[in-house]
Amino acid sequence: MDIEKNTLYDHYKETVGFLKSDNKLRDRLFLYSLIIEIMVLFQIFSNDYFNSLTNDIAKEKLGIKLTLDSTILSNVLMLLLFVFLVRYYQICVSIERTYAYIHHIEEKLNNLFSPNFITR
Repeated sequence: MDIEKNTLYDHYKETVGFLKSDNKLRDRLFLYSLIIEIMVLFQIFSNDYFNSLTNDIAKEKLGIKLTLDSTILSNVLMLLLFVFLVRYYQICVSIERTYAYIHHIEEKLNNLFSPNFITR
């Protein structure tokens, strides 16, 4: 019985650790999505300046003259936004499921150890 308690408690600690790293990933994905959305809005409201700015950055960083069309930039930004938002929603669902699972483990641990062993 002691091995079961220790194993369950170790599993609980690992699951909480995974949850913390998932929360950090969710926060980063939200930030990246917000930055991409700001870039999309910047492109919508100031298309010519945005195109010249991206072409200048590409010229400085890549060392070549690159002329990108606004539709290409728009499609790339929308694709990036879609990818980041899909991953963001996936991690949000995973976090919600993990919270329910952690609550279930906490009930088991409280039954095995004492009623107030783990409280929130």
